[in-house]
Amino acid sequence: MKYLILLFLGVNTWTDIRKREVSLTSVILLGCLGIIRMITEGGISWIRMASLATGLFFLLLGIVSGGSLGFGDGLILLVLAAVLEPEEFLGLLFWGLAACGAVGAVRLLVLREERKAEMPFVPFLTVAYLGRLFLR
Repeated sequence: MKYLILLFLGVNTWTDIRKREVSLTSVILLGCLGIIRMITEGGISWIRMASLATGLFFLLLGIVSGGSLGFGDGLILLVLAAVLEPEEFLGLLFWGLAACGAVGAVRLLVLREERKAEMPFVPFLTVAYLGRLFLR
């Protein structure tokens, strides 16, 4: 499963950087796999519900923010919440946000880029996932 998630993140990193979008096909396929996995592994626990609610929150934030946080980023997070264990998902989200914040601070303070400059988020999730795989 970890290599499938890595492939999912790799494909979506590429499309996020090149096209500023995510692969809807990969989102649907991995999302379905996540739903099947939850059903076959005994249903949805409260902690899994909290994880899914976090993914849903980012999805809604993408809608409400008018694109400041991309809708695709919310979809990616929702799917990751469905396929990863809640602790893994929250760790991935934390480190992805931390890396994105650090790079954003450098771009803003050192490179003097505009505050509204766009930055793809999926690559930071991929780096965080790779860090989890190799540092474990």
